[in-house]
Amino acid sequence: TSVSPKIRRHRNSINFWIVKIDSAGIIIWDRIVGGYGGDHIVNAIHTTDDGIIAIGYSNSDDGDITIHYGQYDFWMIKLNSEGETEWDFTLGTPGLEYPGSIIQTSDDGYLVGGSSLLPEGGNLTCESHGLADAVIIKLDSLHNIEWQQCYGGSYYDGALELLETEDGYLFAGYAGSNDGNISGWHGEMDIWLVQLDFSGNIIWQKCLGGGYHEGTNYLAEDEDGGFIVIGATQSNDGDVSGNHSLLPSNYDIWMVKVTDNGDVEWQQCFGGEENEIIHNGVLKKGENNYVLAGETNDVSGDVSCNLHSWKNDYWVFEISMPDTTTVTNLNKDLGFKVYTNPARDYVVFENQESRTKNQEIIITNTFGQQVALLHIKSEKTVWDTRIIGSGLYFYSIDHEETFITGKIVISK
Repeated sequence: TSVSPKIRRHRNSINFWIVKIDSAGIIIWDRIVGGYGGDHIVNAIHTTDDGIIAIGYSNSDDGDITIHYGQYDFWMIKLNSEGETEWDFTLGTPGLEYPGSIIQTSDDGYLVGGSSLLPEGGNLTCESHGLADAVIIKLDSLHNIEWQQCYGGSYYDGALELLETEDGYLFAGYAGSNDGNISGWHGEMDIWLVQLDFSGNIIWQKCLGGGYHEGTNYLAEDEDGGFIVIGATQSNDGDVSGNHSLLPSNYDIWMVKVTDNGDVEWQQCFGGEENEIIHNGVLKKGENNYVLAGETNDVSGDVSCNLHSWKNDYWVFEISMPDTTTVTNLNKDLGFKVYTNPARDYVVFENQESRTKNQEIIITNTFGQQVALLHIKSEKTVWDTRIIGSGLYFYSIDHEETFITGKIVISK
């Protein structure tokens, strides 16, 4: 199916193309919106009134764009369920703006996040901290600005992903600064998590990463009140361990679980020796179960598929996260019992079915680092934890082609 001839309004320019399809993939309606200066869509959401809001950056001052402040602005357009324009709205300055995302809030308003150089002029008027700041704008249901705040330091910082939480709003972005609102920076470019109250004031902020570059494409609240962050990393230090890349210029896909105040609970790298990246390819299938779709040019490490080209292939894989919802994990159906948990001086792994041949118990910490390897030689295997520090640990047992996993809390 091709683009409808009636909507070819802005020839020789890049515009938004918004398409509604049925369950068989047949186009119900499509719209091209924008102007002649170039308009690049970044994100779109389905609204509670069955409409669509698309947001991107625009350099146009004509066509569907009502206001243009200069160079690239945030530009959003609201369509109803039939694809008809309800309104458009611009956020910008005479300089450069890049939007990250938009969400609809529980009061039927909207939250917009991105980055701006913030020169004087336009309707982005919060005070800049440096070269580019993360900008968060709260709009009401009629797209009037309720408040706006800028966050960052002296270098380049921005907001990419947004969530509404019980306490306010959370954004995940990038931090290239080590001053201003930012602390705990590891180097080059970190993933930056910032929890705001409902007025945009910072409750807490955390930098996630290591000495090289990190970036994020996914942010979600977990069932226990913490958050899942997925992106990519070049590092193998700081918060990052287990990176498969041979060169610091290569990326692994990186998944991080943080608590409700931003502390790292666990992290995991996925990839091989070459380069793996992820864009927006994350699907949550259920509690502790995700499918990720990225790109790879490798056949080592976690990547077991065959490459089809000398550049990049799509790489799709499914993962099960560690069970972090219960303190005690009794695998009675598989013949294992784990106790005492929480533990102080020892943990017992009891094999109730007496299958003991060639089995190992791998213990890792919250950073994915192996801290113990236990060989099962009898019905009961004891892990001596007297020299193990307090914290959360994960065990994995390869049991007849089934992995038994769980968590252990050491409390001293």
